[in-house]
Amino acid sequence: MVKENKQIVSEFYEAANNRDAKALSELLDVEVKIYQSELLPWGGRFQGHPGFISYAFKMLESIESKAKLGEIIEAGDQVVARGLTEGRVKSNGKTFQIRFVHIWTIKNEKLTSFEVYVDTPEMLRMLKSEAAQQ
Repeated sequence: MVKENKQIVSEFYEAANNRDAKALSELLDVEVKIYQSELLPWGGRFQGHPGFISYAFKMLESIESKAKLGEIIEAGDQVVARGLTEGRVKSNGKTFQIRFVHIWTIKNEKLTSFEVYVDTPEMLRMLKSEAAQQ
């Protein structure tokens, strides 16, 4: 049975929110490309399963978060997901709800590209609060 691209993306969020590494590795292409603004401590460009693991660990060093999906829009091989990332800054316990847009590329039922766009000024405010309270 062929999965719809929207379903594959939805499965990713479920696996990520549940910290299900096995499911994530099955959904991600072995050469997956990840991008998030370098303005964030965990931002940058990453590639492959090792790159995804590095990206995730860098993010988890600073924050705990889960994605709350609002809308998924399918456009051929690409899917756009809008929603909120909800969580807290680890060092100070400050909680946040920050808007995101994620752009996915899917080929052969594998996630081949993941572009992460969050409300960066708001996230930086949360992280700056972290430094002020140390």
